[in-house]
Amino acid sequence: MVQIAWHTGILVPVETFRRFAPDLEAWLPSGGRWLDWGWGDAAYYPAERPTLGMALRAVLWPTPSALRIEALADLSIERYDRWAKVQVSDSGLARLTRFLRSALVLDANGRPQLLLVPQGRVRFYSARGRYHGLRTCNTWAAEALAQAGIPICPVGIVWAEQLFWALEEAQGKRANLNRP
Repeated sequence: MVQIAWHTGILVPVETFRRFAPDLEAWLPSGGRWLDWGWGDAAYYPAERPTLGMALRAVLWPTPSALRIEALADLSIERYDRWAKVQVSDSGLARLTRFLRSALVLDANGRPQLLLVPQGRVRFYSARGRYHGLRTCNTWAAEALAQAGIPICPVGIVWAEQLFWALEEAQGKRANLNRP
């Protein structure tokens, strides 16, 4: 689990997809050992220069969503404002992989619908679900953790801080929550 500003995402080893979704690997960004998965508004999230109007629309009205997937060559934790290491069982990784896969909108040929490739190791895809002020990237990340078997209730999680509090409560003393 990682945070940059108010946004949270899920870091998953590429090996997880080789094990649990090998057919999906061809559509993922290459060149990394880790994949950073994030979810957000389809207009605001991939925008090179997001505007206040885009932000207001995303928060006030349910809008289409996008998945951002970035391939990371190494795990450079210092790029994040905050991170938490979460222990997940093999069955939890399988469920997490299914959750991430099910978030992708597929075309008639079963391929993820690519929205944008702004940089070589980043891709944006059309995603399932509507983004709005009460269902943010942090809600989505909480849903992903719940699918992985972490005892978190995503309902009411809107802010990154709420997600990290819930994760700390779920993991108790085992939590490995970090801030620079």
